[in-house]
Amino acid sequence: MATYVATNGGYFLNYSLKGRVSDRSADLAFRIRYQNDEGSIAIVDSSEFMLDYAYENVEIYITAQSLESGTNLRNFRFQDFDLTLNSIFFHPIGLSGIYNYRYNQLRSDELVEPLAGNYIAVLQNVLFFEAVNVRLFRIEVLNATQPQELDLSAISYTNIRGLAGWQDKLFILFDDPSGNFLGIFDIDGNLLETIDFRRNCFHLAISPRGILYTNEYGDIFEPNTLVRFDLNSETFLDDKIHPGYNPLGMRIWGDKFFFTDYPKQVLATMPLSELEN
Repeated sequence: MATYVATNGGYFLNYSLKGRVSDRSADLAFRIRYQNDEGSIAIVDSSEFMLDYAYENVEIYITAQSLESGTNLRNFRFQDFDLTLNSIFFHPIGLSGIYNYRYNQLRSDELVEPLAGNYIAVLQNVLFFEAVNVRLFRIEVLNATQPQELDLSAISYTNIRGLAGWQDKLFILFDDPSGNFLGIFDIDGNLLETIDFRRNCFHLAISPRGILYTNEYGDIFEPNTLVRFDLNSETFLDDKIHPGYNPLGMRIWGDKFFFTDYPKQVLATMPLSELEN
């Protein structure tokens, strides 16, 4: 469908094109054929960036393919990740290990052997990771120590739903029939306190100001919700539309919000200010 807007000396054409689009496309390439009155045809090749809804300043940070060097990974999708000054730590979807991609070496090394897990977080020199939804481990990254399982028997929960670090503390989102909650731990895995969190969410990220972000999935073909929670006042803030159509892991580094859109096999980024203002 085309609409016409009068301009100086002519018309500007706006086209509305409807059709099914693969959710794996980060950049959708398409071709438009114009047929003139006299029968000649003009062909225009174009493309559309598929990650800028509902925010204009989304960019691709890195693709999954860029992180495959040094591994047996092929055509993988991100489950969760974390960022440091020198590395991207990531866990692919499925029965896969946890990898450390070093910017200065342009290669990824396996830190943890394949496991059935969903969530990771890096705090100082320690990588925390969850396994089979209920077990929590830590490993010192620089010293390449063996994973150590942490004792969570002091709390009652059903599943782990997300990990994130903030102010030298580890935050874990738990679900439980009596009500979901956040557990706050020191770097050695000792429980410090818990906070009620009565939303049905997955994955965590925490801004320097102490605003916690987490995914609340919508119905099919509906936008997902980015739930925001102020850790300072322990209150929920207004929800935002999640920038990812199929989001999993997310992180905040500096003044940027990073997120996965797993069918597209990318880590994407946008200004944090667009979410906090």
